[in-house]
Amino acid sequence: MALNTAAVRRDLPYLRRRVTPAGPENAAAEPVSTRSTDTASPSRGLSLGAPVSSATALASNRRPSRPRQPEPFTAPTIDEVRELGGEHPVLRLDARRSAIGSLIVSGAYAIAWESSTRVTGALTLTSSALESVGTSVMTGGNRALVGFDDGDAIVALRHLHELRRALFVGNGSEPLGIQLFDGSSFTVPADAPPAGAATGAATGTAAGSRMLALTLLRVNAFIELRAEPVARGLTPAELHREFGYQLTAHVDPRQPRMR
Repeated sequence: MALNTAAVRRDLPYLRRRVTPAGPENAAAEPVSTRSTDTASPSRGLSLGAPVSSATALASNRRPSRPRQPEPFTAPTIDEVRELGGEHPVLRLDARRSAIGSLIVSGAYAIAWESSTRVTGALTLTSSALESVGTSVMTGGNRALVGFDDGDAIVALRHLHELRRALFVGNGSEPLGIQLFDGSSFTVPADAPPAGAATGAATGTAAGSRMLALTLLRVNAFIELRAEPVARGLTPAELHREFGYQLTAHVDPRQPRMR
């Protein structure tokens, strides 16, 4: 870069270099003050409130903690229950078994589901076809969140966060069988125990007026399974209403059109 070798303009006072006037000679010989031996506390500035302790100040600088969700009530595990209903009407899976593989329910002929976004649907196996009502929920892998596969009801546990609850209903003559990826299993008997029966008095020999259905509920990251008594002879639509399933109307996707 070229240097500016032009002479200093003397006719422009604001371009002249200002010279700082030198102080008096005795100012250089000013005696050095000795440091006081008294230790003064550093100034904290103006404070209009009460003194705050260091522990309180540290706590106030921390981020507010996220409110903890209440813990679910104590329930037996699948290792403790072999038959759901009567003595043990409910069990809860641990986080590992709730999120790996698939939950397989054999013996069910009607299922219903409700996603975490309140999308509901239902499937019913008939002798001739598979009847579908409501709206199906597909996962990211183009797989049904809850559906039938070779006569068994399947729940894709890998996408459990997308599911809120589900219902599985048998034909009333055969028990429901539930199996997990690690071989853990239990059954739900077909007949509901009579009302007021003593604990441990399981299913009777003769078919009563009520049977057991299986409900699935997601509680945070856990699956809660419960055997619910229902009246025999109810249609799938009546069962949906009894458990509060309001089926979402299915709308076929349409391609956008320009006019």
